Amino acid sequence: MSSIKLGSDLRDWSIDIETMDTKFSAAVLSIGAVQFNRDTGQLGIEFYKEVTIDSAVRAGTVSGSTVTWGIRTEAWLDLFRETSEKVPLVTALDELAALIRSKTIGPRVWGNGASFDITILEHAYVNGTVSLAIPWSYQNIRDMRTTVDDAGLELHSIPSVGAAHNALADAKFQAVAISLARRRIRRALGETLPPWAGPNESRSFDSPLKFQKGSPPGKAATTPVPAVEDDDDEL
Repeated sequence: MSSIKLGSDLRDWSIDIETMDTKFSAAVLSIGAVQFNRDTGQLGIEFYKEVTIDSAVRAGTVSGSTVTWGIRTEAWLDLFRETSEKVPLVTALDELAALIRSKTIGPRVWGNGASFDITILEHAYVNGTVSLAIPWSYQNIRDMRTTVDDAGLELHSIPSVGAAHNALADAKFQAVAISLARRRIRRALGETLPPWAGPNESRSFDSPLKFQKGSPPGKAATTPVPAVEDDDDEL
């Protein structure tokens, strides 16, 4: 575990959740988060909590299609096995908020898409518990898909960071993808970057983004990015 000082360069948090619905009101089964440096790919403090089924269902909505899809994967099925390590939703949210506040000034939070992970968590903070305060500003919400798309990065070719459909592993993968995408864009703009400090297996993807002569600003001359599936079907 990295030793990180308050207000360090690891101001960003990558957050992933597993849910029983795709709506903003979805019941949350697990929360994974990792602090990271979006300019170097360095991963820092980790957070992972599985939520008791009873508290998840009481606070959120359940979709038959989402559950039907989820039970096809072993990792998702494991979330339905009650263990002593599971905590009520309010506890998981409170501990996540306390960690983010204690380790970061002005945290930026990243979800997979613009309207899934962060939106669902905000709904849970306000409506699904006892109105806990959201630990980030609406001005500091970001999403991976937009950044990866802008960089022309082939998401599915990046090595995974742990087991699929595990919220913490997916949060780590997301942090790596965000960092790689940002570095490609910054190189294309002629910026000098610090060395890559993310997982070694992802180092080969830390490459420049090429622009064709005559291309309009911001238009990359790259192979189109494969479509990234919905949050409940991919990360």
